[in-house]
Amino acid sequence: MTQKTWSPETVHIRPFVSDDAEVLTAALNDLTVSQWLARVPHPYTKHDALEFLSGNDDDAKAVTVDGELVGGVAVNDEFGYWFKPKVWGQGLASHVAQRVVGDFLRQKPSATLKSGYFIGNDASARVLQKTGFREVSCGLIYCNALGEARRHVSLELTRADWEMRS
Repeated sequence: MTQKTWSPETVHIRPFVSDDAEVLTAALNDLTVSQWLARVPHPYTKHDALEFLSGNDDDAKAVTVDGELVGGVAVNDEFGYWFKPKVWGQGLASHVAQRVVGDFLRQKPSATLKSGYFIGNDASARVLQKTGFREVSCGLIYCNALGEARRHVSLELTRADWEMRS
Protein backbone atom coordinates (compact mmCIF):
# COMPACT_ATOMS: atom_id res chain seq x y z
CA MET A 1 0.00 0.00 0.00
CA THR A 2 1.03 3.58 -0.54
CA GLN A 3 1.76 6.05 2.24
CA LYS A 4 -0.79 8.83 2.37
CA THR A 5 -0.81 12.26 3.89
CA TRP A 6 -3.49 12.17 6.54
CA SER A 7 -5.22 15.22 7.95
CA PRO A 8 -7.61 16.04 10.79
CA GLU A 9 -10.22 16.74 8.11
CA THR A 10 -10.28 13.09 6.99
CA VAL A 11 -9.13 11.23 10.13
CA HIS A 12 -11.33 11.64 13.19
CA ILE A 13 -10.75 10.24 16.65
CA ARG A 14 -14.01 10.04 18.54
CA PRO A 15 -15.66 8.09 21.34
CA PHE A 16 -17.02 4.68 20.45
CA VAL A 17 -20.82 4.55 20.20
CA SER A 18 -23.30 1.68 20.31
CA ASP A 19 -23.74 1.89 16.53
CA ASP A 20 -20.10 0.75 16.19
CA ALA A 21 -20.92 -2.77 17.46
CA GLU A 22 -21.28 -4.46 14.06
CA VAL A 23 -18.10 -3.00 12.57
CA LEU A 24 -16.19 -3.59 15.80
CA THR A 25 -17.31 -7.23 15.84
CA ALA A 26 -16.27 -7.85 12.24
CA ALA A 27 -12.93 -6.08 12.60
CA LEU A 28 -11.83 -7.73 15.84
CA ASN A 29 -13.13 -11.15 14.79
CA ASP A 30 -10.52 -11.05 12.02
CA LEU A 31 -7.61 -13.12 13.33
CA THR A 32 -5.17 -11.12 11.20
CA VAL A 33 -6.04 -8.23 13.57
CA SER A 34 -6.71 -9.95 16.90
CA GLN A 35 -3.54 -12.10 16.84
CA TRP A 36 -1.56 -8.92 17.57
CA LEU A 37 -3.73 -7.84 20.52
CA ALA A 38 -3.25 -9.33 23.98
CA ARG A 39 -6.73 -8.85 25.43
CA VAL A 40 -9.05 -9.51 22.48
CA PRO A 41 -10.57 -13.00 22.32
CA HIS A 42 -11.15 -15.02 19.18
CA PRO A 43 -13.77 -15.49 18.06
CA TYR A 44 -14.82 -11.93 18.88
CA THR A 45 -18.61 -11.80 19.08
CA LYS A 46 -21.23 -9.09 19.03
CA HIS A 47 -21.68 -9.80 22.75
CA ASP A 48 -17.97 -8.98 23.24
CA ALA A 49 -18.41 -5.74 21.30
CA LEU A 50 -21.50 -4.71 23.26
CA GLU A 51 -19.77 -5.52 26.54
CA PHE A 52 -16.78 -3.41 25.51
CA LEU A 53 -19.01 -0.53 24.39
CA SER A 54 -21.05 -0.57 27.61
CA GLY A 55 -17.94 -0.59 29.82
CA ASN A 56 -15.70 1.70 27.77
CA ASP A 57 -14.31 4.36 30.08
CA ASP A 58 -13.44 6.77 27.26
CA ASP A 59 -9.76 5.81 27.17
CA ALA A 60 -10.48 3.88 23.97
CA LYS A 61 -11.50 5.89 20.92
CA ALA A 62 -12.74 5.01 17.47
CA VAL A 63 -10.64 6.05 14.48
CA THR A 64 -12.65 6.95 11.40
CA VAL A 65 -11.58 7.93 7.90
CA ASP A 66 -14.18 9.87 5.95
CA GLY A 67 -16.79 8.63 8.43
CA GLU A 68 -15.88 4.92 8.23
CA LEU A 69 -14.70 3.18 11.41
CA VAL A 70 -11.29 1.72 10.53
CA GLY A 71 -9.62 1.24 13.91
CA GLY A 72 -9.33 1.98 17.57
CA VAL A 73 -6.80 3.66 19.80
CA ALA A 74 -6.40 3.92 23.57
CA VAL A 75 -4.08 5.95 25.71
CA ASN A 76 -3.91 6.40 29.44
CA ASP A 77 -0.76 5.08 31.05
CA GLU A 78 -0.60 2.56 28.20
CA PHE A 79 -0.87 3.19 24.46
CA GLY A 80 -2.46 0.66 22.14
CA TYR A 81 -4.21 0.54 18.80
CA TRP A 82 -5.62 -1.66 16.06
CA PHE A 83 -6.65 -1.03 12.46
CA LYS A 84 -8.51 -2.93 9.76
CA PRO A 85 -6.12 -4.56 7.27
CA LYS A 86 -7.53 -2.43 4.42
CA VAL A 87 -5.71 0.63 5.85
CA TRP A 88 -2.44 -1.10 6.79
CA GLY A 89 0.72 0.23 5.18
CA GLN A 90 -0.68 3.68 4.45
CA GLY A 91 0.82 5.58 7.39
CA LEU A 92 -2.49 5.87 9.25
CA ALA A 93 -1.23 4.18 12.43
CA SER A 94 1.77 6.51 12.57
CA HIS A 95 -0.44 9.56 11.97
CA VAL A 96 -2.86 8.55 14.74
CA ALA A 97 -0.03 7.62 17.13
CA GLN A 98 1.65 11.01 16.67
CA ARG A 99 -1.63 12.85 17.31
CA VAL A 100 -2.82 10.85 20.30
CA VAL A 101 0.53 10.44 22.02
CA GLY A 102 1.38 14.11 21.45
CA ASP A 103 -1.93 15.22 23.00
CA PHE A 104 -1.43 12.89 25.96
CA LEU A 105 2.12 14.10 26.69
CA ARG A 106 1.10 17.74 26.39
CA GLN A 107 -1.58 17.12 29.03
CA LYS A 108 0.65 14.93 31.24
CA PRO A 109 4.25 16.01 30.59
CA SER A 110 5.70 14.01 33.48
CA ALA A 111 3.99 10.73 32.49
CA THR A 112 5.79 7.66 31.25
CA LEU A 113 3.65 5.99 28.61
CA LYS A 114 3.92 2.22 28.12
CA SER A 115 3.24 0.18 24.99
CA GLY A 116 4.48 -2.95 23.28
CA TYR A 117 4.13 -5.38 20.43
CA PHE A 118 4.28 -9.09 19.81
CA ILE A 119 7.40 -10.34 18.04
CA GLY A 120 6.58 -10.62 14.35
CA ASN A 121 4.49 -7.46 14.23
CA ASP A 122 7.17 -5.46 12.45
CA ALA A 123 4.73 -2.76 11.31
CA SER A 124 3.73 -2.01 14.89
CA ALA A 125 7.37 -2.01 15.95
CA ARG A 126 8.09 0.67 13.31
CA VAL A 127 5.09 2.81 14.32
CA LEU A 128 6.11 2.76 17.97
CA GLN A 129 9.77 3.46 17.17
CA LYS A 130 8.80 6.45 14.98
CA THR A 131 6.65 7.71 17.85
CA GLY A 132 9.71 7.69 20.12
CA PHE A 133 9.10 4.60 22.25
CA ARG A 134 12.19 2.79 23.48
CA GLU A 135 12.55 -0.88 24.36
CA VAL A 136 12.70 -1.72 28.06
CA SER A 137 12.24 -5.50 28.11
CA CYS A 138 11.22 -8.60 26.23
CA GLY A 139 9.16 -11.40 27.72
CA LEU A 140 6.02 -13.45 27.35
CA ILE A 141 2.47 -12.08 27.34
CA TYR A 142 -0.67 -14.16 26.93
CA CYS A 143 -2.57 -13.57 23.68
CA ASN A 144 -6.27 -14.32 24.22
CA ALA A 145 -7.00 -14.65 20.50
CA LEU A 146 -4.39 -17.38 20.02
CA GLY A 147 -4.76 -18.91 23.48
CA GLU A 148 -1.03 -18.90 24.14
CA ALA A 149 1.81 -16.89 25.59
CA ARG A 150 3.80 -15.05 22.93
CA ARG A 151 7.10 -13.18 22.92
CA HIS A 152 6.41 -9.51 23.52
CA VAL A 153 8.56 -6.39 23.51
CA SER A 154 7.67 -3.83 26.18
CA LEU A 155 8.35 -0.17 25.45
CA GLU A 156 8.21 3.17 27.26
CA LEU A 157 7.97 6.78 26.18
CA THR A 158 8.66 9.92 28.20
CA ARG A 159 8.14 13.52 27.17
CA ALA A 160 11.92 13.77 26.57
CA ASP A 161 11.79 10.68 24.30
CA TRP A 162 8.87 12.24 22.44
CA GLU A 163 10.70 15.50 21.88
CA MET A 164 13.85 13.70 20.64
CA ARG A 165 12.14 11.26 18.26
CA SER A 166 13.49 11.05 14.75
